Amino acid sequence: MALIRCTECGNEVSDQARSCPKCGAPVHVTGVSVAAAPRPVPATTGRVLVALLISFITIGYLVPWCIAWTRHHQKQVPIFLINLLLGWTLIGWFAALIWAFSSDVEMM
Repeated sequence: MALIRCTECGNEVSDQARSCPKCGAPVHVTGVSVAAAPRPVPATTGRVLVALLISFITIGYLVPWCIAWTRHHQKQVPIFLINLLLGWTLIGWFAALIWAFSSDVEMM
């Protein structure tokens, strides 16, 4: 362990310290900052495509309920529950979609 001078205030600081206790400036040892931030990991094309695919699937999951809601369907709550709980089976999603397009809508 050696004592070095802080480049900001001139205080003696241990070379093991991350920052100067007097002024808070990062301690530089042999030109490299000990408190340097980690480099960000670059996004790969594959990870971006998977994220976009998951986003589109998530948005499309509740489409049957959105259709029932915009059409003022009388059975919006059951359509939402079937869509939410059974939509992942794809059969439940299509059942909710067909039910949402049925003619059981409120008259204004």
